[in-house]
Amino acid sequence: MGDASLLNLDQVGRALEPHFDPNASIRKNAAEILQQRLTKSLSPGNLFSGALEMKDLLQRLPARLNKFVDALSKGEFKINVDAIDEKTLILGFQKVANRITVGLIIAALIIGAAMLMRWKRLSESGVIPVSLSYSSSAPRPAA
Repeated sequence: MGDASLLNLDQVGRALEPHFDPNASIRKNAAEILQQRLTKSLSPGNLFSGALEMKDLLQRLPARLNKFVDALSKGEFKINVDAIDEKTLILGFQKVANRITVGLIIAALIIGAAMLMRWKRLSESGVIPVSLSYSSSAPRPAA
């Protein structure tokens, strides 16, 4: 069951019986439930199956140990560990990098537009001389 299901079940239980303590009930009945499950799992078929698997393991153990020791003595023993899924990790990093890049580009465009608007306003008010705000060859826009 999911966490939300257990939480809903707990709320329903409290609505039906406000004085019910589920923790105390679990402590009281846990041993009996465990005993019932162990009894079911210890059927003759399960015991026989486990014994056959143990027999198979013990029969193959000497050959496997010899193979392991030979590989170890020849220096051919290798351990391959696949701890993480590198492709998924790299894709995640690329998505984050792309979002950061887009954010920086948008921020640069906003700042650039704000600077241009300020420059235009200052040149029109006379704070910045017109010769600095517009090139002499370009026609001055009509106000």
